[in-house]
Amino acid sequence: MIAPFYNTHATKIALVTEGRGYVELVCPHLAGQRWEGQGQREGQRDEEEGGKEGGRGQHGQRYQRVHAQVSPGTVFVIPPGHPAVEVASRDQNLQVICFEIRAENNQKVFLAGRNNILNKMEREAKELSFDASAREVDEVFNAQKEEVLLAGPEEWQRGGGGARASTAAATWPRSSRWSPASELRLLSSEKRGERES
Repeated sequence: MIAPFYNTHATKIALVTEGRGYVELVCPHLAGQRWEGQGQREGQRDEEEGGKEGGRGQHGQRYQRVHAQVSPGTVFVIPPGHPAVEVASRDQNLQVICFEIRAENNQKVFLAGRNNILNKMEREAKELSFDASAREVDEVFNAQKEEVLLAGPEEWQRGGGGARASTAAATWPRSSRWSPASELRLLSSEKRGERES
């Protein structure tokens, strides 16, 4: 699988030429529409129940995960700022031809792998974001040896994924409950178990 990343400026247009798999991306626009609709319904319900004050509450930025199966001939588009991952099906290669438009000054920002953006965070930011010591956070992210091509989720389930810390990349798109802090807690508990053995 390709490590999850987003483009800062470029729009990616991709054509699947061979193999099967899936593509997942994270979209703030769909989530915003969904929550706006929900907020409007809640506001209408409040008015019907006697005019409670408010309407739409203040929500932080929300994201919607979009999942699509792909096969030869499938075309998909990934706008800038939308983290995405492409994963081949079991025992198949997934060949995709990609074109990027408006790519001037574009940067690929990786969210997993050796060169991920999280490695560039300051010590204090890591501790606050992940609810763990900066040393533990660095240990997890520095254990990732691969940069762009990573073992996919099915390979991890079979136990052939390499460094344990890279499961962050493998589980990111499939598990909506994954968080870096939960990954660190998992690794810490595994280490305690190893020491006790």
